[in-house]
Amino acid sequence: TVRIAVAALGLVAFAAAPTAGASFACRVQPAAFEPCTSPWSSPPLEEGAHVVEVVAYNAGGHDETPAQHTFEVDNTRPRSIVLAAPLPIGRARDVAFAFTADEPADFHCALDDAALAACQSPVSFEALAHGAHVFRVRARDGAGNVELPALEVPFEIDLEAPDTVLESAPPPI
Repeated sequence: TVRIAVAALGLVAFAAAPTAGASFACRVQPAAFEPCTSPWSSPPLEEGAHVVEVVAYNAGGHDETPAQHTFEVDNTRPRSIVLAAPLPIGRARDVAFAFTADEPADFHCALDDAALAACQSPVSFEALAHGAHVFRVRARDGAGNVELPALEVPFEIDLEAPDTVLESAPPPI
């Protein structure tokens, strides 16, 4: 009996019941079997589903039923998508952001210079100060791929009334 585990980047580890003189052959379907030892690195794989097989050999022949393990290669970084945000310039000191990603993901968010921390959509901030701000959101998918850089949404809170100056006027009547 052969047990298989697949780590990141196609590194395959397998274990078998100790058998004197046993050797192994490995493949990622549909490639041909090749002699291998544990751990075995598969050739570079395209994204998508793959099946790795390991067969044990000994002096009496080989196991007719290779051990199989199906796994997914996913190297694509997710992308955050902002669904709602404050106006680029506004007077509201309380703001909210709604977001999702182009694939299932969890998120880390931050405002201005704060460190990114786990968050869920929507995120709200209250009583923000006058001036420029930046909201950042970063997605991480189930395979551990992280969006780099984080998506940034700049906005400004303008609490100052404009100064109106009359520089010229028509002559008095």
